[in-house]
Amino acid sequence: MVNFRKFASLSLARMAKLADALYSGCSIRKDVQVQVLFRARYGQTRTMRVFSLLMSILCLISTTHVLHAQSPDNRSAFQKGRDAMNAGLHGEAMLQFEQWTKLIPRDPIAYAYLASCQARIGNPQQTIQSVIASLQAGLEDIHLLEMDTILRGVIKKNAVLARSLSPVFKAQEDPWVAMLTYAHTQAQRFPLSFALQQRIGRYRTLLPKGYDSTKQYSFILLLHGNGLDPSFMLNWIESFGFSSHIIIAPEAPYLKFNESLHAGIQKYSGRGDDQRIPDSLDEEVITLTADWYHSIIDQARKTLPISMKPGIVMGFSQGGFFATVLLTRYPESYSTAITMCGSQYPSGKVVEGLQAVKKLNRDMLILHGRQDQTVPYSIAETFAGNVKEHDIPFQFLSFDGGHWPTDDVLDEIKAWIVSH
Repeated sequence: MVNFRKFASLSLARMAKLADALYSGCSIRKDVQVQVLFRARYGQTRTMRVFSLLMSILCLISTTHVLHAQSPDNRSAFQKGRDAMNAGLHGEAMLQFEQWTKLIPRDPIAYAYLASCQARIGNPQQTIQSVIASLQAGLEDIHLLEMDTILRGVIKKNAVLARSLSPVFKAQEDPWVAMLTYAHTQAQRFPLSFALQQRIGRYRTLLPKGYDSTKQYSFILLLHGNGLDPSFMLNWIESFGFSSHIIIAPEAPYLKFNESLHAGIQKYSGRGDDQRIPDSLDEEVITLTADWYHSIIDQARKTLPISMKPGIVMGFSQGGFFATVLLTRYPESYSTAITMCGSQYPSGKVVEGLQAVKKLNRDMLILHGRQDQTVPYSIAETFAGNVKEHDIPFQFLSFDGGHWPTDDVLDEIKAWIVSH
C-alpha cells in the first residue's frame, strides 16, 4: 500500500515538472529551477492527497476481492451438485455432476442424479443416456430412480427414443417398468448374506469442568443421530459446562458408505442403512447396536472414575430411539432417558419394555419440534401416550421448531440432567 502511494506521488510530481518546464521554456535538466517552480505551482494539494488515498483504498478492495475469489472451495463437484439440487438449481447441479462423472466415470449415483437434473431441464436424450450409464455402472440404490416421478414421466413420454438407445427399455411394453426390472435383476447378480461379526468399536469422552481423577463422577451416555457422529453431539453439550458428569459418546456401528464417500466425512448409523439388511433382521440389528452402546459404560469405567450409580442415557433422532431402547432393556443401569426429536421403530420393542422402567421407578424427558419434517411430531405424541399409560413419570416438552432442540428448551434439558 505504501509503495503504491509513493508511486502515485512520484508520477504526479514528474508530470508536473515536465509541464512546468515546458511552460516556462527552460530545460528539464535545470533541476533547481524546475523543483522551485514545482513546489510553488504543483505541490501536492489536498485534492491530490485525497485522490491518492482513494486510489490506495480501491487497490486494497481489489486485492481483497481477488484473494476472496481465489479462496478454495473444498466441496467436491458431487457435493456442489447435491447442494445445488437441494436448492432447486438443477442447471448448475447438472454441470457439477457432469464434471464429477468425467473424474469418476463409474459412479452410478452421480449418473442417477445427473439424469434427474437433465429430466428437469428438458433434455430427454441426455436424461435417458445418463440413466443407461447409471445402470451400466452398477446402480444398486434403485430407489433413486423409482422415487423420481419427473424422470419416470420423461422416459414414458419418450418411449420410442428410449428403446432406440438401449435394449434395457424393450423387455416390456412400458419402458419405465422394463428399466426398473432390469435394474433390480442387475442388483441381484451378487446376492447378499448376513452374519454376526465382532470388531473394535470407538467412542469419545468429554471430561467435566475442573476434572479431578481422584473423584467419582456420574455419566451421560450420549447417542448421535443417523448420519452424524459423536463430535456433533459433544460440541453441542460442551456448552452446558457440566462439572459432575463424564460424557461418553459412542460411534454408531455402521458406516454409511455412500454418504461418507460423497460428503468427504464419516457418517454412521445404528441400523445399517447402507448395508441393505432385510427387515427380517431389523430386531437383531437393533439389539446388537443397543448391546454395543451399553457395553461402553463398563469399558469406560476401566479407565475413568465413573461411579457405579445409574447414569443418564440421552440421544438425538435415531439416538433418541436407542436411548429409550437402553432404558427399557437395562433400567438398572440408567436413572432416566432423554430423547430429543427421537424416532421409534416397532422392532425395538420399547413399548413392551416400559413395564421394567415402571418397576424401577425410572423417568423420561421427551422433547420434539412441532414442525419436525424428519421425524413427525405425532410419533412423539404417540410415544408420550404409551409412557403415560404405563404410569411412568415423564415430561413432554414440545417446542416451536424442526428436527433439533431450540434454544428455549436448553435450560429444561440442563435442569433435568442436573436433577439426576
